[in-house]
Amino acid sequence: TASSSTFLRGDQTYATAGVAGSIYFLARRGNSGQTVANDTYTAIQMDTEMEDSGSVFNPATYKFTPGVVGKYLVFAQVAFSVANGDDFDSGTVILDKNDAGYVDTSFKGAEAFILRRSSGSSTSSFYAQQIIDMDADDTVRVLFQGTWSGASSSETVGYGKSYFGGFRIAW
Repeated sequence: TASSSTFLRGDQTYATAGVAGSIYFLARRGNSGQTVANDTYTAIQMDTEMEDSGSVFNPATYKFTPGVVGKYLVFAQVAFSVANGDDFDSGTVILDKNDAGYVDTSFKGAEAFILRRSSGSSTSSFYAQQIIDMDADDTVRVLFQGTWSGASSSETVGYGKSYFGGFRIAW
């Protein structure tokens, strides 16, 4: 939780619930891949904490819970690998607030219609970023959905190249 403080600007004194940037986290997917099924929204297991200002990210549930009301800049990058010979068609990253899943109001970032080479494995990165109003007990996690036309029924994400982070920008 942020500490309270006061500061003077001009002839006015302001009380704050902490500095805007005092709440932050950065996590990543470990060095192993995570299998995702074709055309299925999957929670990405960001299981390695890199930065965490006060236990606001839970690497067991892969969720960010700020603990303090505010506006947060939240972002995610998902590295998606396609196996030899598959044509990768599209992918979507969702910043999923309060386990709502895919809904019209989801915070989405997408890249679509990427034709991958016909032999050899390939990796593409997908990114989403959003300013999100959050209560102290709201949560955000990363969902990814990919579709491909190749023969494989599943592909992988991760390999240490998928990230999830955020920080408070206002209260």
